[in-house]
Amino acid sequence: MSKHTPGPWSIYEEEDAPWTSIWIDAVVGQDCCRPLSLTVAKLEDYDRTAMRANAALIKASPSMYAALKAVLDDVGDLSILSTDVFQAVKDALAEAETP
Repeated sequence: MSKHTPGPWSIYEEEDAPWTSIWIDAVVGQDCCRPLSLTVAKLEDYDRTAMRANAALIKASPSMYAALKAVLDDVGDLSILSTDVFQAVKDALAEAETP
């Protein structure tokens, strides 16, 4: 089982021309007045388009992992998927579970 920080994750962007910083954060608790967050990733670059696309992919990681895990759990070893697709799902999960 993966020990990643549970989702959902959110994106916060700060522009300081020409540089952009993007943080991907997860809410991990609550104090008296506000949610407590943990930075999962921070991206910095001049290429805002690629960085925003990468941030969206990182943000989606917890839900994509859960979806792939559900597919594998649902089909088990008697896969209705093609052998290549089934192996790709297993490989992606193994990659996510290996630090």
